[in-house]
Amino acid sequence: MQYKLICDEELDGIIEEYLSRKGFERNNYSYDVILLQNDIKRSQPHDQVSICFNKSNLEEFFSLMDRMNTFAHPKFIIGKKEENFSIINFEDIHYFESKNNTTYCYTESEEYICKEKLYELEQMLMGKDFIRVSKSNIVNIMKIKQIIPWFNYKLMLVFYNDEEIIVSKNYIKAFKQSIGM
Repeated sequence: MQYKLICDEELDGIIEEYLSRKGFERNNYSYDVILLQNDIKRSQPHDQVSICFNKSNLEEFFSLMDRMNTFAHPKFIIGKKEENFSIINFEDIHYFESKNNTTYCYTESEEYICKEKLYELEQMLMGKDFIRVSKSNIVNIMKIKQIIPWFNYKLMLVFYNDEEIIVSKNYIKAFKQSIGM
């Protein structure tokens, strides 16, 4: 969800940091909602959806944003195996892979087909434990057992199910930052 934030400087950094960790994106030009501190004396747009908050009730404001995030970002995906559909919790997924215009979802021992494209999954999984590591893979960093330096400045990820995926050069920096490496 994209938001525009109107508040005093003291709260700006605190709120932006909190919301970015939750997968919200700040965008002052194209946004879904305006987050507005009540006691700010600025003109308020009357034709936009706004959420107003006070400095004194930040905890309640953060709780509301967390609840909104839960609705905006589901905790599962539907996967298809043969002719059956399954609900797959994100925490059970090791990685997603795109091959021949089809997206696959891999768990500990199963492989499913997903209707979502990788770019859609990337948006859905923002703020969760997933990161894109190549044009064709998004991985769950909580399912990585080992990270091995690989040829040409790449990394090999070994998962708990012993599957292996290479982090391509274009994605190494973001991957390392996301895990604090």
